[in-house]
Amino acid sequence: MAKHSGKWVLIQITESDEGGWPVQGVLLGWSLSRKRMSEVLLDKLRQGVMPRPYCLFKAIPRARTLTEFREILRRPGIETVDA
Repeated sequence: MAKHSGKWVLIQITESDEGGWPVQGVLLGWSLSRKRMSEVLLDKLRQGVMPRPYCLFKAIPRARTLTEFREILRRPGIETVDA
């Protein structure tokens, strides 16, 4: 998902693990606009062409260490909020 970092992504889930978490899927589309991807999803649901579950989410980078987290915060387009 690094290729689509910061974008809204729509995936049709093709396989889940024993706990029900998605492990594989088909990329149906991506956009900077959540509204646009929601429209795509609604169109597919209205057409009845999505026999499998779907997932609409904003792709964000994951950090496993404090160093990785700091590197992500330095990337262009990453918004931070002062608490």
